[in-house]
Amino acid sequence: MRTVAPLLALSALLLGPGGAAGQGWTLDVYGGRVAYDLATSSSGENGAVLGVRYRDSATGWLYLSTGVPFGSDDSVWGSAGLGTRQVYDAGRVELGVDLGSQGYLYREPTLSTVGAGGLLGARPLVALAARRVRLEARSGWVQYGNRFSGTSFSRGVHDSDLKLRFALGRVARITGSFRHVRAEEDDYSHVGGRLTVGSGRFRGWTSVGAWTSDALPTTEWGAGASVRLDDVGRAELGISVRQDASDPVYWNAPRRRWSLGMSYSLGGASRSRASRERAIAAVAPEVTEGVVRIRIPAGSSGGAPSVAGDFTDWEPVPMVREGKHWTATFEL
Repeated sequence: MRTVAPLLALSALLLGPGGAAGQGWTLDVYGGRVAYDLATSSSGENGAVLGVRYRDSATGWLYLSTGVPFGSDDSVWGSAGLGTRQVYDAGRVELGVDLGSQGYLYREPTLSTVGAGGLLGARPLVALAARRVRLEARSGWVQYGNRFSGTSFSRGVHDSDLKLRFALGRVARITGSFRHVRAEEDDYSHVGGRLTVGSGRFRGWTSVGAWTSDALPTTEWGAGASVRLDDVGRAELGISVRQDASDPVYWNAPRRRWSLGMSYSLGGASRSRASRERAIAAVAPEVTEGVVRIRIPAGSSGGAPSVAGDFTDWEPVPMVREGKHWTATFEL
C-alpha cells in the first residue's frame, strides 16, 4: 500500500440523505504545498486546489475537489465526499450516528497509471451539553481500500473518539480530544488539543497532537488564520500551516503542508426587503408580561447556541431544543 502514489481523485459515494439549508455552498480556491488527506505515500506537492463544498448544519455535508500540481512530474487528483449526522436531541443529551464516505482517483504521470480508493464509516454517537461545556463520544467501524497498478489493498478498523469542548468567554473555545483505533495488527491511541478564537471579521486556530504508539512517532501541529473581506461580499481570505502524522486507518506518509487561499459563499442573491423583514420577524424575541422568549430555527446553528446579555451578567446561557427550534426564556 505504501508504494501507492496518491494524487488524482474523484469518487462515487452513497451514504445517507443529503442536507438542506444551513451554511450552504462554498467555493474554495487555494495554493501551496497540498495533499489529499487519504493519500498514502505523498508527502505533499506544490500545486493549486479548486473545490466546492456544502454543509447543512442540521443534517449533512458533501464536497468535490480537484488538485492540479505546478510540476509536470507530479500527479493530478480529484476527490469527493458525502456524509450525514442523524441526531435525536433530548435537550442536553444527543443520541445519533455519523455516516460518511470519501473517495478519490489519481493519475501518476511517470507510470501513466490511474489509481483509486475510498473510505466508508459509520459511528454512533452520544453527546452531553452544559452551559459552556460539550462532551461528545463516537465509536464505530471504518473501511478503507485502494487500487493502484493492479494491486489492491483493503482494511477495516474500529475507530472511536472522545471530544471535550469548553467555551472561554464569547471569543475563544478550547477542545481536547482522545482517539483510539483498534486494528488487526495493533491498537493505536491519539491525544490532542485545539484552541479556536474569533472576533468580528477575524478568526484563528492552533492545534497539537500525537499518537502514543512508537510506530507513529511524528508530532502533529498546525495553525491558521482568516479574515472576512466585507468589501468583497461573502469572501474570506485564509492561511494555514500544519504537520501531519501517519494515520493508522490508511497509513499516509507524514507530511508538512501550507496553503493560502480564498473561500467564497455561494448563497443566493440578496433577499428582498419583504423577505428580510419576514426573516427578522421569525427570530424576533416574544415579550409577554416581563417574560422574554427567544426562538431561532434549529438549522441556523451547528450545535446548541447560547444567549448572553446584561440580563445574564454576560454569562452564556444555552438554549433548549424544542422541535425544530432552539428556545430560551428569561424573566426581566
